[in-house]
Amino acid sequence: MKYILFLGLSIFLLPQNGKTQEKGQKYYIYADSCYKKGDYKQAYLNFKIARDLNYNPADLALKIQNAKKCREVSDSFRVVMQAGLYQIGRHLLSKILGKNPFDKKAQSKMLAINSYFRNRPKNMVFIQGSSIDKELVNDFFMAEHEVTVAEYCRFLNSQKPDSSQIMEWIEIDNSSQIKFETGKFTASKGQSKFPVVDITWRGAMAYAHNYGLELPSVKEWKLATKGIENEKDFCKIAWCKLNSEQHFHAVKTLESDKNGIYDLVGNVWEWTTDIYKNPAVYAYSYNQRITVGGSYAMEIHSLKKLQNYYREDEKLPNVGFRCVKHIKIPNLKGKSFYN
Repeated sequence: MKYILFLGLSIFLLPQNGKTQEKGQKYYIYADSCYKKGDYKQAYLNFKIARDLNYNPADLALKIQNAKKCREVSDSFRVVMQAGLYQIGRHLLSKILGKNPFDKKAQSKMLAINSYFRNRPKNMVFIQGSSIDKELVNDFFMAEHEVTVAEYCRFLNSQKPDSSQIMEWIEIDNSSQIKFETGKFTASKGQSKFPVVDITWRGAMAYAHNYGLELPSVKEWKLATKGIENEKDFCKIAWCKLNSEQHFHAVKTLESDKNGIYDLVGNVWEWTTDIYKNPAVYAYSYNQRITVGGSYAMEIHSLKKLQNYYREDEKLPNVGFRCVKHIKIPNLKGKSFYN
């Protein structure tokens, strides 16, 4: 009697289970199409529904796991891209494509990022973004050395500035670095590879903007110098009081730091974009800008710690500059790059 009851119940349930599994298969097929297109939220949800409907192909458990992981990674990708952390974004994309090589969204984004990094500015070093002083600094490129006299001469010759612009930018008449002869700016003998000095903040900005660049912020400079802590190593990478013989030197004559950047500390002070904030009056001094990095005349322990500030129109024999380039990757197909 029990056997007959069980058999009857099984016959009744069999068609129901078949319909349930058929429905589960449809959810599985839809989820798989979502997964290949990179819609990991929908893929994850529909793979789970297929499982709950008793449709269990051999690869379902792995696909649920991969969809969940890719969804988490793609969420992280959006966050780091909005924060300007492109190197980390590239690493996250490689994780997604490792699990799903069919994801065309990830492929196109990887192509855009790789193309940008392949065409990165000449003689610049990539600095990966991070938190500095509780504030996030985006990825950027920094020039491997300070702008030289020869480079600034090329800029002047391309711009053909009038006398008032020259006076606003740089000292020429009393400078031992640059001379103007027969209608052309040239470096004085032996000065071509030295950092250009006697230059105002405005003169540094004019150079940077002409080439689509910027001056670094103080936080960007701090990020680039992060990890340069051992004072024993400073004399290998920085001209300071201990080794400079009280004058600055041509760029790239010492070793580079761990990032491949030269003279980021020591040699000459460097202009930044930051406005000096006077703590005595709690107000910004809008015509004064912060300089960083110290100079050849300073004690070794002071190079990273001290900052200075000067008026935007001041020309000083121990202040130069270097440039940075901020990374901006254009949107794809008119849609937000972060979607």
